[in-house]
Amino acid sequence: MRSSRKSIRAVEFRRLPIRIVRPGDPCYPSTLAIHQGIGHPLPFTAIGNLRLLEDRLIGLVCSARCPGPVILEMYDVVSSIDPEGWVVVGGFHSPMERQCLEVLIARRVPVVFCAARPLEGMRIPVAWRTPLAEDRILILSPFLEGNRRATKGTASHRNRFVAALASVLLIPYARAGGVAEAIAQLAVNWRKGVVTVSVNDQPLMQEIGAGTLAHLETMSRSERRGKRGATLVLTPE
Repeated sequence: MRSSRKSIRAVEFRRLPIRIVRPGDPCYPSTLAIHQGIGHPLPFTAIGNLRLLEDRLIGLVCSARCPGPVILEMYDVVSSIDPEGWVVVGGFHSPMERQCLEVLIARRVPVVFCAARPLEGMRIPVAWRTPLAEDRILILSPFLEGNRRATKGTASHRNRFVAALASVLLIPYARAGGVAEAIAQLAVNWRKGVVTVSVNDQPLMQEIGAGTLAHLETMSRSERRGKRGATLVLTPE
C-alpha cells in the first residue's frame, strides 16, 4: 500500500500543467528580451507561480568546489534571507547551490528553479509539493523541447537565463576559467549588480567591483520590490 501511494503521487507531479510563456505575454520578463544576448526574445516553459518574476530576484551561481569558509558563510547567508524581501533564482546544480536550495525551501523563501532541460517528463521532487501548492516555487526552462538530459551546453544556456532574470547576482565563489566566472563577467557586461561573501578575496571579485551582502541587507523593503525587469547596480564597500 505504501509503495502504491508513492507511485500515485509521482504521477500527479508529472501531470502538473506546463505553461508556455511567449514574448508579449504579460508574465514575460523584459529582462529576457534585453539580456539573453540571442538577438530576439524566446519563449520559455513554466510550472508554478509566475508572479514571483515580478519581484526582485537574486541569481545564485557558484562553482562546484569552493573553500570551507565560503561554505560556512553561505549557510549563514541563506539562513538570514528575508522570505518577504527577495526571491532566489538559480539552476541549483552545484553542491553548494543544492544545499542552499534545501535551506531556502525549509525557510519558506520563494524560489525560481531553472532547469537545463525541457520540463516535459521532468520528475519534480516530493519536497517541492507544499511550496508549489503555496505558490512559493516556480519551475522554469528555456527549452521547449529537446534532450531530456542536461548537457554542458544546455547548462551554459540555463545559467545565462538565470543571469538575465536576476536583478543582482550572488556569486559566493567563482573558479578561474569556470562557469561562475563567466557569469560574473556576463553580469558586468549587462550592468547587473554582483555581490559575494565577505570571505571571498578573489582578484576577480575585486576587479569587477563586487559588493558585499551588506548592500542587500541595508536596502529597504520598498526598494526590494521593484518593477519587473529593473536592474540593481551595487557598489563595493
